[in-house]
Amino acid sequence: MAKMYRFYKDYYVANNMALILSGNFDSEQIKPYIQKAFGKLKSGKAPESPDYPIRTFKGRELVKVRITPIKAGFMGYKLVPETHPDRPALDVIGEMMSNYNQTGFIDQMALNNEVIYAGASQNFLQDDGSTFIFFVPKLFGSSLRKFETRIRGDFQKIANGDFSDNYLESIKNTLYKNHKLSLEDLGDRARFMGKAFILDQSWEDMMAYPEKIAALGKADIQNVSAKYYGDNYFVMHSRTGFPRKKKLKKPPYKPIPSRTEASSEYARQFQEIPENEYTPKFINFNEDVSVSENYLFHTYNPLNDIFTLRLSIARGLESDAVLKPLADALDLSGTSKYSPQGLKKEFARLGGSYSTSCDYNSFNLKVTGLDTNLPEILELTQHLLEDFSPTDNTIDLLYNQRVTVDKVNNNDPSTGGYILYLYGLFRDQSYYRSRLSKKELKNLNPKLLKKRLNELLAPGFNSIHYAGQIKQKEIEQFFLANPFFKKNTENKYSFKESTTPEQTTIFLVNDKKAIQSYVYYIVKGEQLNYQDFYKKEAFKAYYTNSLSGLLFQEVRELRSLAYAAMGDYVDPEYEPEKSGRLVLFTGSQADKTVDAVQVVLDLIREMPVYENRISKLREGLMLSSGSTKPDFRQISTQLEIYLKTGFKEDPNESAFKHYPDLQFGDIQSFYDDSIKGKPIIVTIYGDVSQMDMERLRSLGTVVTLKMDDIMTE
Repeated sequence: MAKMYRFYKDYYVANNMALILSGNFDSEQIKPYIQKAFGKLKSGKAPESPDYPIRTFKGRELVKVRITPIKAGFMGYKLVPETHPDRPALDVIGEMMSNYNQTGFIDQMALNNEVIYAGASQNFLQDDGSTFIFFVPKLFGSSLRKFETRIRGDFQKIANGDFSDNYLESIKNTLYKNHKLSLEDLGDRARFMGKAFILDQSWEDMMAYPEKIAALGKADIQNVSAKYYGDNYFVMHSRTGFPRKKKLKKPPYKPIPSRTEASSEYARQFQEIPENEYTPKFINFNEDVSVSENYLFHTYNPLNDIFTLRLSIARGLESDAVLKPLADALDLSGTSKYSPQGLKKEFARLGGSYSTSCDYNSFNLKVTGLDTNLPEILELTQHLLEDFSPTDNTIDLLYNQRVTVDKVNNNDPSTGGYILYLYGLFRDQSYYRSRLSKKELKNLNPKLLKKRLNELLAPGFNSIHYAGQIKQKEIEQFFLANPFFKKNTENKYSFKESTTPEQTTIFLVNDKKAIQSYVYYIVKGEQLNYQDFYKKEAFKAYYTNSLSGLLFQEVRELRSLAYAAMGDYVDPEYEPEKSGRLVLFTGSQADKTVDAVQVVLDLIREMPVYENRISKLREGLMLSSGSTKPDFRQISTQLEIYLKTGFKEDPNESAFKHYPDLQFGDIQSFYDDSIKGKPIIVTIYGDVSQMDMERLRSLGTVVTLKMDDIMTE
């Protein structure tokens, strides 16, 4: 304690601190408050930081282990501190290794089907820096040393200048775009300011980063590559193996009861601080977003020259199991004109990138880029979709990735728990159960993927979301005048309901290696009631809201039965006549699992009433609902959901008006109507040997399953 107090006295002095604020406020107006609150803090001279020696690698330092589910290789290089003059050039080299656009030399190994997975990242700290590279060869016949040699050779190519000026410019464009995007978020801006303080740099220094990148020439990159990516490095070769894990038993003593309703003197003083008038912000259906033909959404970007575009079709996994590998194949394939990496490099040359995804009710293509290049990027996007050219190599990539992911998932209890949860939700209609088998995937014909994409695109798009600085009329010309981007009138977005058991049912998968149990609870609710939206939000705040919610307080704080406790109530978006659902989760030590399940089931069956919490709930709901408005890149997608679910205004705005008069009876009525008395689905993934099975069976009908029952091989 004496050393801790000494540390506090030495370092917690005013001139060694910074107050970081990022938000919507008048800086001049709050300065007097800052002076009043922090002006009395004493200054002092903090001790000089010790000069710790920085370890370097000498030659090739090899370590061989058995710690990964599959064979894998790792490499590391020593770099420089964050403020070092070579940092910008190293960032360029980092992107030339691996990047989001998949145009790096390590990405190329994956796209060429030479490895199953590979990637790299750089990390720059105040005193040191490093590069981390990983590669997962094909499961049979591939040498780790081979890829190590290949990667070293690629660094040598950079040092030799074996890359084009166009490629270098595309990398610099990407770094510019990433920097601008990172400044859009309030939290990221606050971190930038905090970093400037820690690194003893000005805000202007931090914002000069794009200019430093733009000033780099080819020779700069060559010199820095030769300097840091030479013969001194670390390498680890890992064969298949599983390190021993120590299982901890439940302590023999009972937890100290928490005073959940008590407040400290400090908390009471904090609550008594007067607040300025609060102006909530909600989505304005008529002003925030412009909608053309009920499917083209335009949002103005007030911050920078980077656009985002989302093209969506209302068909997903529920309609066709081939659509998921199709979405993956679009990321891995080229066209008749471009190879897979050549296509990605062409996007990157224009400052653009793309990604595809498929969920239960939609197939999506997301594109980002520079507004000045939007016409060319749109032309390239259309070319990708119209001239999509998957090959046998694409199928091999899909198959190899599937084999590897399944092998990793089979040894990851958290993923196993999630797969079981999806099975509990949708049974045989769950993604992992209804997906193509490995055999079907391996035998998939590239021509079938091409045919499916053509069929998918033929009716058009259900929604197109653009956020950028190009005016609406011009955007309408790009899309409405082009038949390829026509409106889809055949398909509609849907909501997938959970299954309905006749009685409380517990689905159980045993994993003797699992130290923690992953438990989900599902209760099928009722149809969406527009007038009771505020009641539902109040119930969520009372029942599932993070640290102060009933679930967290009763299960973790009061009884210490779970590491994690969280939940949500899911509305039936797009189809309000369907039923929503309550979803809860607890993560417990294996021998506490049944105790936790018992408590949660009791909470669901009979919700405890703490009416003295209602005043804090009112305050919290008014603050949270008034800050639900998404940022400009997400606002149009949320607006579309509201419109197509039948809302005439932002439901958070109407709910905000109810909160000042909220009564506990409002929470109780939503619980009584939507939750109470209904059968519950429980899914448990964990070590059954640590559970009291007789007691578990008393809580509901137990159905024991294996991974093969919930996941198609």
